[in-house]
Amino acid sequence: AALEEQRRAIAAESEAKLAAERAAAEEVLRGREAERFAAEEAQREEQRAAAAARKAAQAEAARREKEATDKRAEEEKARRRTQAAEASAAKKAAKEKNSKAKKATPAFKLEEERRAKAAAELRDQEEKAARLAADQEAARRAEREAAERADAAER
Repeated sequence: AALEEQRRAIAAESEAKLAAERAAAEEVLRGREAERFAAEEAQREEQRAAAAARKAAQAEAARREKEATDKRAEEEKARRRTQAAEASAAKKAAKEKNSKAKKATPAFKLEEERRAKAAAELRDQEEKAARLAADQEAARRAEREAAERADAAER
């Protein structure tokens, strides 16, 4: 019975040792699990920080792109306004020119006036020439008559 008691005590002792070893192994496993969990959590935190940084960089790039787009749109608007103003000025100038052209004497009237002037000048020149010829003829006639009188007086 004592031997049995001794065996039971040894068995209980070895069971206790095994339980203690198991508990120590479980504790080591729990420690490793906690370390792994902490490492995973740190990695997830790093990933979150990197994602936040990426998101901030994307937002900044989008803001810059929007600013550039807005600036291009403003420049395009200004260019269109300038073109419209130039077109309006050109239209106004053309309208003014057209209005002046309508008020101006037509070319055919100017041509008629020029022809009438030329004809009047020609008539004046012809009349002068006719007067001159008549004066010359009268002078010759008077000379002849004077010569005839002088001739008659000599006789």
